Amino acid sequence: MPNTFYKQKERMSTISIHHFEVIRVRFENKEFGIEELQSRLNTAPVPEPQISSFSEKLQDLDDELELILYTQLEASHYQLALNALESFLASLT
Repeated sequence: MPNTFYKQKERMSTISIHHFEVIRVRFENKEFGIEELQSRLNTAPVPEPQISSFSEKLQDLDDELELILYTQLEASHYQLALNALESFLASLT
């Protein structure tokens, strides 16, 4: 029985990572801006129960996007946000 729990947890983590990768591709294709990126990240499926390190990384990304949005030149928003998103994804794998 415990083995099934860990397989389900691993499967959910894989689904979550895939969902975040899809969000990255769509943002990279400029389908939406930073505000929409934040909204999609905050409503994306996350492992249940939430893994604290996963939640912390997601919160750190949200904080970084806020800083970019309100303290950086608009011309650099896209590239800075993309860099932050790619760093977040790299930290998950």
